[in-house]
Amino acid sequence: MKRKTVIYTILLLMISVPLFSFQLTPISTDMSTTGSGSVKNFTVINSNEDIIAVQMSIYSRSTTLEGDEINEPADDLFIIYPSQIILKPGENQIVKVQWKGMADITSELPFRIIAEQLPVNFSTEDNESGGLKIMFRYIGSVYVKSKSMKPDVIVESLTAVDDGKLRLVLSNKGQAHGILSNLSLQITDNMGSDPLILSGPDLEGIEGENILAGEKRQFFISRPPEVTDGELNAVIFYQDH
Repeated sequence: MKRKTVIYTILLLMISVPLFSFQLTPISTDMSTTGSGSVKNFTVINSNEDIIAVQMSIYSRSTTLEGDEINEPADDLFIIYPSQIILKPGENQIVKVQWKGMADITSELPFRIIAEQLPVNFSTEDNESGGLKIMFRYIGSVYVKSKSMKPDVIVESLTAVDDGKLRLVLSNKGQAHGILSNLSLQITDNMGSDPLILSGPDLEGIEGENILAGEKRQFFISRPPEVTDGELNAVIFYQDH
Protein backbone atom coordinates (compact mmCIF):
# COMPACT_ATOMS: atom_id res chain seq x y z
CA MET A 1 0.00 0.00 0.00
CA LYS A 2 2.85 2.42 0.82
CA ARG A 3 4.46 1.74 -2.55
CA LYS A 4 1.27 2.71 -4.40
CA THR A 5 1.01 5.93 -2.41
CA VAL A 6 4.55 6.93 -3.40
CA ILE A 7 3.86 6.27 -7.10
CA TYR A 8 0.69 8.35 -7.07
CA THR A 9 2.50 11.20 -5.31
CA ILE A 10 5.25 11.25 -7.94
CA LEU A 11 2.69 11.34 -10.74
CA LEU A 12 0.86 14.26 -9.16
CA LEU A 13 4.10 16.19 -8.74
CA MET A 14 4.97 15.65 -12.41
CA ILE A 15 1.60 17.01 -13.58
CA SER A 16 1.53 20.72 -12.95
CA VAL A 17 -1.64 22.12 -14.49
CA PRO A 18 -3.39 25.41 -13.65
CA LEU A 19 -7.06 25.16 -12.78
CA PHE A 20 -8.04 27.44 -15.68
CA SER A 21 -5.69 28.03 -18.60
CA PHE A 22 -7.85 30.84 -20.00
CA GLN A 23 -11.32 32.33 -19.72
CA LEU A 24 -14.01 33.27 -22.23
CA THR A 25 -16.65 35.89 -21.50
CA PRO A 26 -19.56 36.10 -21.96
CA ILE A 27 -20.40 32.41 -22.01
CA SER A 28 -23.84 33.04 -23.53
CA THR A 29 -25.25 35.89 -25.62
CA ASP A 30 -28.10 36.88 -27.93
CA MET A 31 -27.51 38.44 -31.36
CA SER A 32 -29.83 40.11 -33.84
CA THR A 33 -29.60 39.74 -37.61
CA THR A 34 -29.17 43.46 -38.33
CA GLY A 35 -27.99 46.63 -36.65
CA SER A 36 -25.61 46.97 -33.73
CA GLY A 37 -26.97 43.80 -32.15
CA SER A 38 -25.58 41.73 -35.01
CA VAL A 39 -22.06 42.30 -33.62
CA LYS A 40 -20.94 40.96 -30.25
CA ASN A 41 -17.61 41.15 -28.49
CA PHE A 42 -16.13 38.21 -26.61
CA THR A 43 -13.07 38.49 -24.37
CA VAL A 44 -10.41 35.80 -24.07
CA ILE A 45 -8.27 36.15 -20.94
CA ASN A 46 -5.02 34.27 -20.41
CA SER A 47 -4.98 33.34 -16.72
CA ASN A 48 -2.07 30.96 -17.27
CA GLU A 49 1.60 31.55 -16.51
CA ASP A 50 2.58 30.60 -20.06
CA ILE A 51 1.98 32.03 -23.52
CA ILE A 52 -1.01 30.34 -25.15
CA ALA A 53 -2.59 30.17 -28.60
CA VAL A 54 -6.38 30.06 -28.91
CA GLN A 55 -8.62 29.41 -31.91
CA MET A 56 -12.21 30.66 -32.14
CA SER A 57 -14.89 28.86 -34.14
CA ILE A 58 -18.69 28.60 -34.36
CA TYR A 59 -20.91 25.56 -34.90
CA SER A 60 -24.62 25.08 -35.47
CA ARG A 61 -26.55 23.39 -32.70
CA SER A 62 -29.42 20.93 -32.55
CA THR A 63 -30.43 18.11 -30.23
CA THR A 64 -31.90 14.66 -30.67
CA LEU A 65 -35.00 13.45 -28.85
CA GLU A 66 -32.69 11.85 -26.26
CA GLY A 67 -30.77 15.10 -25.72
CA ASP A 68 -27.59 14.37 -27.66
CA GLU A 69 -26.21 17.53 -29.24
CA ILE A 70 -25.36 17.70 -32.95
CA ASN A 71 -22.94 20.34 -34.23
CA GLU A 72 -21.83 21.33 -37.72
CA PRO A 73 -19.32 24.04 -38.74
CA ALA A 74 -21.07 27.40 -39.22
CA ASP A 75 -18.15 29.77 -39.75
CA ASP A 76 -19.64 30.76 -43.13
CA LEU A 77 -22.49 32.51 -41.26
CA PHE A 78 -20.23 34.67 -39.09
CA ILE A 79 -17.21 36.91 -39.27
CA ILE A 80 -14.83 36.15 -36.40
CA TYR A 81 -11.92 38.53 -35.91
CA PRO A 82 -9.36 37.58 -34.91
CA SER A 83 -10.07 33.87 -35.18
CA GLN A 84 -6.62 32.88 -33.88
CA ILE A 85 -4.87 34.73 -31.09
CA ILE A 86 -1.67 34.50 -29.05
CA LEU A 87 -1.79 35.74 -25.48
CA LYS A 88 1.02 36.36 -23.03
CA PRO A 89 0.37 35.65 -19.34
CA GLY A 90 -2.28 38.04 -17.99
CA GLU A 91 -3.17 39.43 -21.42
CA ASN A 92 -6.67 39.57 -22.87
CA GLN A 93 -8.02 39.92 -26.39
CA ILE A 94 -11.40 41.12 -27.62
CA VAL A 95 -12.81 38.90 -30.38
CA LYS A 96 -15.51 40.44 -32.59
CA VAL A 97 -18.24 38.11 -33.83
CA GLN A 98 -20.59 39.42 -36.53
CA TRP A 99 -23.61 37.73 -38.09
CA LYS A 100 -23.53 37.70 -41.89
CA GLY A 101 -26.39 35.30 -42.54
CA MET A 102 -29.88 36.18 -43.73
CA ALA A 103 -31.63 39.16 -42.18
CA ASP A 104 -35.12 37.65 -42.05
CA ILE A 105 -35.49 34.61 -39.80
CA THR A 106 -38.73 33.11 -38.50
CA SER A 107 -37.24 31.36 -35.48
CA GLU A 108 -34.23 31.66 -33.22
CA LEU A 109 -31.01 30.08 -34.55
CA PRO A 110 -28.81 28.46 -31.87
CA PHE A 111 -25.03 28.12 -32.19
CA ARG A 112 -22.01 27.08 -30.16
CA ILE A 113 -18.99 29.37 -29.95
CA ILE A 114 -15.84 27.45 -29.09
CA ALA A 115 -12.54 28.84 -27.82
CA GLU A 116 -9.94 26.10 -28.02
CA GLN A 117 -6.36 26.20 -26.84
CA LEU A 118 -3.96 25.07 -29.56
CA PRO A 119 -1.03 22.71 -28.83
CA VAL A 120 1.65 25.29 -29.67
CA ASN A 121 4.93 25.19 -27.75
CA PHE A 122 6.34 28.69 -27.19
CA SER A 123 9.19 27.48 -24.99
CA THR A 124 12.70 28.46 -26.09
CA GLU A 125 14.22 25.50 -24.28
CA ASP A 126 15.47 22.60 -26.38
CA ASN A 127 14.23 19.96 -23.97
CA GLU A 128 10.71 20.04 -22.64
CA SER A 129 10.21 19.18 -19.00
CA GLY A 130 8.34 15.99 -18.29
CA GLY A 131 4.67 16.25 -17.51
CA LEU A 132 1.21 16.39 -18.98
CA LYS A 133 0.04 19.39 -21.00
CA ILE A 134 -3.72 19.78 -21.03
CA MET A 135 -5.50 21.79 -23.72
CA PHE A 136 -8.53 23.71 -22.49
CA ARG A 137 -11.75 24.26 -24.43
CA TYR A 138 -14.53 26.72 -23.65
CA ILE A 139 -17.97 26.13 -25.17
CA GLY A 140 -20.43 29.01 -25.15
CA SER A 141 -23.89 29.68 -26.56
CA VAL A 142 -24.93 32.18 -29.24
CA TYR A 143 -28.60 32.71 -30.13
CA VAL A 144 -29.47 34.71 -33.25
CA LYS A 145 -33.01 36.01 -32.74
CA SER A 146 -35.35 38.95 -32.51
CA LYS A 147 -36.61 40.26 -29.17
CA SER A 148 -40.17 39.21 -29.99
CA MET A 149 -39.26 35.51 -30.18
CA LYS A 150 -40.37 33.59 -27.08
CA PRO A 151 -40.39 29.91 -26.02
CA ASP A 152 -43.55 27.85 -25.65
CA VAL A 153 -42.74 24.46 -24.16
CA ILE A 154 -45.72 22.10 -23.86
CA VAL A 155 -46.31 18.46 -23.01
CA GLU A 156 -46.76 16.48 -26.21
CA SER A 157 -47.35 13.16 -24.49
CA LEU A 158 -47.13 11.37 -21.15
CA THR A 159 -47.33 7.59 -21.16
CA ALA A 160 -46.65 4.80 -18.70
CA VAL A 161 -43.82 2.47 -19.70
CA ASP A 162 -42.10 -0.54 -18.18
CA ASP A 163 -39.94 -0.47 -15.04
CA GLY A 164 -42.29 1.86 -13.19
CA LYS A 165 -41.50 4.88 -15.35
CA LEU A 166 -43.40 7.59 -17.18
CA ARG A 167 -42.22 8.71 -20.61
CA LEU A 168 -42.59 12.46 -20.96
CA VAL A 169 -42.16 14.15 -24.34
CA LEU A 170 -41.85 17.94 -24.33
CA SER A 171 -42.17 20.05 -27.47
CA ASN A 172 -41.10 23.67 -27.87
CA LYS A 173 -43.71 25.23 -30.13
CA GLY A 174 -42.24 28.70 -29.64
CA GLN A 175 -39.64 30.65 -31.58
CA ALA A 176 -36.88 30.70 -28.94
CA HIS A 177 -35.16 28.25 -26.61
CA GLY A 178 -36.74 27.60 -23.25
CA ILE A 179 -34.79 26.86 -20.06
CA LEU A 180 -36.97 24.92 -17.64
CA SER A 181 -36.54 26.50 -14.21
CA ASN A 182 -38.83 26.20 -11.18
CA LEU A 183 -40.49 23.35 -13.01
CA SER A 184 -43.75 21.60 -12.09
CA LEU A 185 -45.90 19.05 -13.90
CA GLN A 186 -49.65 18.69 -13.39
CA ILE A 187 -51.01 15.23 -14.25
CA THR A 188 -54.67 14.32 -14.71
CA ASP A 189 -56.41 11.18 -15.95
CA ASN A 190 -59.78 10.41 -17.54
CA MET A 191 -61.09 8.82 -14.34
CA GLY A 192 -61.90 12.11 -12.63
CA SER A 193 -59.08 11.83 -10.09
CA ASP A 194 -57.66 14.91 -8.42
CA PRO A 195 -54.75 16.51 -10.30
CA LEU A 196 -51.30 15.34 -9.22
CA ILE A 197 -48.52 17.94 -9.05
CA LEU A 198 -44.90 16.85 -9.47
CA SER A 199 -41.95 19.15 -8.79
CA GLY A 200 -38.44 19.25 -7.35
CA PRO A 201 -36.87 15.77 -6.96
CA ASP A 202 -39.82 14.21 -8.82
CA LEU A 203 -38.58 15.93 -11.99
CA GLU A 204 -34.87 15.29 -11.54
CA GLY A 205 -33.10 15.39 -14.90
CA ILE A 206 -35.61 17.84 -16.40
CA GLU A 207 -35.14 20.89 -14.17
CA GLY A 208 -32.85 23.40 -15.88
CA GLU A 209 -32.90 21.64 -19.26
CA ASN A 210 -32.74 23.73 -22.44
CA ILE A 211 -35.35 22.94 -25.10
CA LEU A 212 -34.39 24.57 -28.40
CA ALA A 213 -37.01 26.24 -30.58
CA GLY A 214 -38.97 23.77 -32.71
CA GLU A 215 -37.41 20.73 -31.03
CA LYS A 216 -38.66 17.90 -28.83
CA ARG A 217 -37.07 16.21 -25.84
CA GLN A 218 -37.82 12.90 -24.18
CA PHE A 219 -37.48 12.26 -20.45
CA PHE A 220 -38.23 9.37 -18.12
CA ILE A 221 -39.47 9.97 -14.58
CA SER A 222 -40.53 7.66 -11.78
CA ARG A 223 -44.20 6.77 -11.87
CA PRO A 224 -46.01 7.89 -8.70
CA PRO A 225 -48.33 5.27 -7.17
CA GLU A 226 -51.28 7.64 -7.62
CA VAL A 227 -50.99 7.49 -11.42
CA THR A 228 -53.55 5.11 -12.96
CA ASP A 229 -53.19 2.89 -16.02
CA GLY A 230 -55.62 4.96 -18.07
CA GLU A 231 -55.03 7.83 -20.46
CA LEU A 232 -52.87 10.57 -18.99
CA ASN A 233 -52.88 14.30 -19.61
CA ALA A 234 -50.27 16.73 -18.37
CA VAL A 235 -49.48 20.43 -18.31
CA ILE A 236 -46.02 21.86 -17.64
CA PHE A 237 -45.31 25.06 -15.72
CA TYR A 238 -41.89 26.69 -15.70
CA GLN A 239 -40.08 29.99 -15.36
CA ASP A 240 -37.94 30.76 -18.37
CA HIS A 241 -34.78 32.84 -17.93
